[in-house]
Amino acid sequence: MADRVHPMPAPPPPSSSPPPGHDAAAATETTPLHPSFRGAPPPSPGTYIIQIPKDQVLRVPPPDRARRYKKLAARPARRRRLRHACCGAFCGVLLLLLLAAAFVGVVYLVFRPRAPSFSVASLSIRGLDALAVSSLTPQIDAAVRADNGANKKTGIDYRGGGEVTVSYSGERLAAGPWPAFHQAPRNVTVFSTALAGGGVYLIF
Repeated sequence: MADRVHPMPAPPPPSSSPPPGHDAAAATETTPLHPSFRGAPPPSPGTYIIQIPKDQVLRVPPPDRARRYKKLAARPARRRRLRHACCGAFCGVLLLLLLAAAFVGVVYLVFRPRAPSFSVASLSIRGLDALAVSSLTPQIDAAVRADNGANKKTGIDYRGGGEVTVSYSGERLAAGPWPAFHQAPRNVTVFSTALAGGGVYLIF
């Protein structure tokens, strides 16, 4: 007995129209969530919007202001150079002062200089006649003692041009030259000098 073959129903022809839910999905994918933020709001009446390329903003000044722009741009660099020069000079002067102070301190600690002391070893006066009516001309011979014993490493040079004076109650009686000599450390020197005066009046 032969088998029977039943015919199958033909499939429906493909349709160009999308399925029912496809339109909603496509609309959801392409439609923005917030349609109100698509673009910037329109400008208010009376305003203008000027767009300048980014590579030309604050880079290329106009030709009529190029020289002024160059001067203004060079001012900060000039001020920085001047400020650096002033700081360098101030630091140099401060360094020199510190070096000088250190040198003086070292010299003082090494030599420890002291001022010499002076005293009158002997004194002789001539020309003071109390019975004279006219002015007196006193003559004084003085022996001065210069003591440099306090200095152990420092000698003293006395140069010419100085003066030795004798006064009484603020009145100058006589004056004489100061001799020039060198005094060694830990030395005591006694020198003599002649002093002369004039126009001295004695009031009793």
